[in-house]
Amino acid sequence: KAQNDSCKICHSECNEESQKQTKPPKRAVFFYKNIGIIPTPQEIEIKQDSFLWNSKNIIFYTQEINNEVTSIYNTFVEDINNIVYKTNKEESYLNQTISTNRKKMNKGKTHIIELVINKDLSFKENSEQGYCIEIKPQYIKLEAPSYKGLFYATQTLKQLFTNAYLNNSKSIKLPCLVIKDYPSLEYRGWLDDISRGPIPTMDFLKKAIRTMASYKINFFNLYTEHVFKLKSFPDIAPSDGLTKEEIEELTEYAEQYYVEFIANQQCFAHAEKTLKIPYYYNIMDTKYNLNPGTEGTYTFLEKLFSETASAYKSKYFNINCDETEGLGGGKSKRFVDSVGGADNAYVMHINRVYNILKKYNKTVMMWGDIITKNSPMIKLLPNDIEFIVWSYVDADNFAEHIDPIKESGHPFWVAPGMSMWSTIFPEVNTYIKNIANLVRDGYQAGAKGMMNTAWDDSGESLFNSAWHGMTWAAEMSWKPIVNNSKELADKERLLREKIFNENFNTQHFRTKTENPTDLIYKIANLKLDGNNISNREWITVASMYEQLLDFFPSKVDCAIAKEWEENMPRINQLASECNNLIESNIDNKEILYNAQYAIERLATTATKNSLRVNLFNTMNNPTTSNIKDCEEKSEALLNKLHNLKHMYINIWDSECRAYSRDNVTERYDREASVILNAKNHVFINTNISEKGIPVVSLNTVYNNYPIYYTTDGAKPSKTSKKYTQPFEIQQSCIVKTISFDEFDNYTETEKYILHHKGIGHLKKLNSNYSKYNATYSAGVDNALLDGVIGSNFTYKDGHWQGYQGCDVDIEIDFGKQTPIDCISMRFLQNTFDWILSPKKVEIYVSKDGINYKLLTKKEFDTKHQLSGIIINPLSVEELNTTTRYLRVVAKNPGVLPEWHPAKGNSSYLFIDEIIIE
Repeated sequence: KAQNDSCKICHSECNEESQKQTKPPKRAVFFYKNIGIIPTPQEIEIKQDSFLWNSKNIIFYTQEINNEVTSIYNTFVEDINNIVYKTNKEESYLNQTISTNRKKMNKGKTHIIELVINKDLSFKENSEQGYCIEIKPQYIKLEAPSYKGLFYATQTLKQLFTNAYLNNSKSIKLPCLVIKDYPSLEYRGWLDDISRGPIPTMDFLKKAIRTMASYKINFFNLYTEHVFKLKSFPDIAPSDGLTKEEIEELTEYAEQYYVEFIANQQCFAHAEKTLKIPYYYNIMDTKYNLNPGTEGTYTFLEKLFSETASAYKSKYFNINCDETEGLGGGKSKRFVDSVGGADNAYVMHINRVYNILKKYNKTVMMWGDIITKNSPMIKLLPNDIEFIVWSYVDADNFAEHIDPIKESGHPFWVAPGMSMWSTIFPEVNTYIKNIANLVRDGYQAGAKGMMNTAWDDSGESLFNSAWHGMTWAAEMSWKPIVNNSKELADKERLLREKIFNENFNTQHFRTKTENPTDLIYKIANLKLDGNNISNREWITVASMYEQLLDFFPSKVDCAIAKEWEENMPRINQLASECNNLIESNIDNKEILYNAQYAIERLATTATKNSLRVNLFNTMNNPTTSNIKDCEEKSEALLNKLHNLKHMYINIWDSECRAYSRDNVTERYDREASVILNAKNHVFINTNISEKGIPVVSLNTVYNNYPIYYTTDGAKPSKTSKKYTQPFEIQQSCIVKTISFDEFDNYTETEKYILHHKGIGHLKKLNSNYSKYNATYSAGVDNALLDGVIGSNFTYKDGHWQGYQGCDVDIEIDFGKQTPIDCISMRFLQNTFDWILSPKKVEIYVSKDGINYKLLTKKEFDTKHQLSGIIINPLSVEELNTTTRYLRVVAKNPGVLPEWHPAKGNSSYLFIDEIIIE
């Protein structure tokens, strides 16, 4: 609110002494009237009156015309004209002329926009990027100590114009004001994963550079594992990988917008796409890691850097070297042991890579996750290595991640994330808080920069869905929130978020009448009313690919189908809102096309889950009505899948090269094949007889096709035994089946059936399996003695039983004295998902089922820092004992260790079958 002549309003009010503190005091924050600018300027003084924008009377003036001034001016003019072109295609709102003639400035009716380089200007922080804007009724002055600052001044003026133009396109009035602005963080940028899914096209990258630069983002980084096309190793990169010439072209293009293209090459882990090529076996440790124990690795890296390091102009080179938990688990084990363990081997490797890159005068950057697990390692690395502190959770404080690096004295950057990996749309509430709080904590601790990350772990995430979060990161890294207490920080963030969203509608979508940003939140906040489906589960990429014919109890509960059905009106409403926005007169609709796809995918997943329930019910009651209903829903699902595939191809092609697209579209085709073949899919079911013998029954979903089977491992055919009734299995075997429809199309299924002495002999469970997810029960209490083993690739197949924060403790009653020679079991480990292997397993025997005596125990020597799903088998042999009662106890490993991102939380144990022979 203007008072008298002017009103000076500062975003955060704090005295000079408080600015010297490492952490600002807990304080409230005061906000000025929103004038539509992203990112929020540091200081604004709003005055009375306004500058009336009349393109015919505006003259640009500068003391000197050179290439940089001309480039800044031309970019500004082009942007302004593009803003108004959609509503007024005839008039140019600025003519591409600029003058050094001061006489023109004296004409009273002329409106002047002056561009001034003033090297004496200085700012509190990062003066080179600072600028001042002064707007008077007939005069606008843009002043900066550098051309970069002058460019940023024009971007702010462009946004002021956009805001005024959208308020009244017939009378464009800019408020008279003074802006003094500069960034809090020197470097503000983004990373796009181009190695585990889509590789962007050159046109898309150039548009992204222009867009990011308009929000004062000043660097970008393309995460590269194997997609740089190397002349020395031409068999590594795909045919449409990134070339040296393209890198040089992007570097030159980005420089026009004062954006730096930072080099990136994964130099240790995540090398599986290279190492799967047999010719690189000699430099492999595990299938993920390079081998630090062979000179061949460094010969390889020398040649690689001779091409990559010279391709990038930037002084920075991100070597990554993150998530190397499996180091020493393969061919380098002897070397790792000889140098004193994985930590020492890791440091030695980093120093070797550092020394190679120093030949090219590069400043090495790397992720800090491994080095902070053992902070003393930092002292063994060069002082000028710059660490990137990453965390992607919506925590209130990130000191535990930042402090070890800060205390080392190394320069560091912070890296929040877009929460878009393995999901169909970014999780807005997670990234809003993650970005705000991590950037705040990084800035207060002295971080050099912020790198917002967009990872493509599932290979399906598309960058056009990330613009809201990327722009929010620009907002936070230019001017972070200041409060540290949770209560005040939450209030400050929510208010900043509200203002930002208004401005994002204005500046990104260029609308004052529509609210497309609200749709982004509605998709992320679409919560299901029931208790059977979690919000996280149904927005994941994997949700649509869950097996249609997996009739696990929790997946075929009629309540599930009802829950999806009840939420379909909400999904349809979102689809309608999205379609209306796409048809409206707003700009930059790419994010809406991604939103449209996400909404349609939700509807498709709902249809699939409903069909699964119908198929299950029809299998148990194959009436004509039920069969017809299934056939109609199958056809509807096929149509939805086909439409969804087309939508995905279109949004993929709008930003990405062909590489990896087929990997995704083939998933759609596999889903369609399952639907088409569902009618003659054979279900292999097992029950346990009263004698503890597995009994196998076979059926198709409609129970109307003949089934043929084998139990001796032979491939089934029409000459195999025809199924007529359930049969017993007297020893472990693979049951293979085949069924033909009326057109002689067929499907084959198989299942390994275990037969051992423990089947069906559960006495009781002394511990409770987790109820966090229905599949963690593995269906029933006796799942560990049902003759079915779990998948080697997932713990969510319904055959692994999961226990959190407690031991696995099970008692078995054989009914009579029974000789026991061998007991075996398997434990699944997936450290990232909190699943660890047990500390040890104890086996007890008893005569009366009350008093147990320890028979034997076995310690587990597992490496919990290994990544991915690992199956850890345990076999205790030569027991030579006879007992009626048996008790097996697998000791929980306790809370997640200090090095784990979720340290302190209770870990899980997952076990599939206790086999007794």
